[in-house]
Amino acid sequence: GAMVRAGGEAAVLTFLPGGHLDDRASALLAGMRPDVVVTSRVEVMNRVFESVRSEVLRLIALGLLVVLTVLLLRYRRIGPAVVSMVPVASACVLTAGVLAASRIEVNAIAVLAFTLIIGLGMDYGIFVVDAIDRGGHAGLTGGAVLFSGLTTMASFGALALCRSPVLESIGAVVLSGIVASNLAALFLVPALKALAGGGGRRG
Repeated sequence: GAMVRAGGEAAVLTFLPGGHLDDRASALLAGMRPDVVVTSRVEVMNRVFESVRSEVLRLIALGLLVVLTVLLLRYRRIGPAVVSMVPVASACVLTAGVLAASRIEVNAIAVLAFTLIIGLGMDYGIFVVDAIDRGGHAGLTGGAVLFSGLTTMASFGALALCRSPVLESIGAVVLSGIVASNLAALFLVPALKALAGGGGRRG
């Protein structure tokens, strides 16, 4: 521990053993407030994130808008551009649902991990849409997307098994997002293209 002095007051800073407090210890310390304050690295990060949450969400929305603009310049049609973003949209919705239904603590870094989902999921959608529009080997592209997703799932899935709440939440966010975006790219995107009658590239 360490003694910290501020003005005429003094405080003792100490680290508690273990990763978390049990219910009995938490209740005991809660009765000693405000003289005793219990915090953790995750809680500190969450407090920092709260102060910049609106800005982070605004930047993510701005990033999606820029991505859509780039896709419109690429395809010059709204249909393929929107369909390319379906894996990302599916991933974000499913991941948010998984985190809400689970007991995994969502922290600032986990929210920022959504940017990884956006980047990777967007690639999957573009590859499949391009393969269908060009009338090429969509099956080969689907296989490449599948195995690319599996390797990414294996990498970030390992983080979901960590004891650290920060690493666990990052792994859970990215793993859920990659699974959702990969499945959406392989099944939902071709179905939407078929419904739209997109077999090959039109002038």
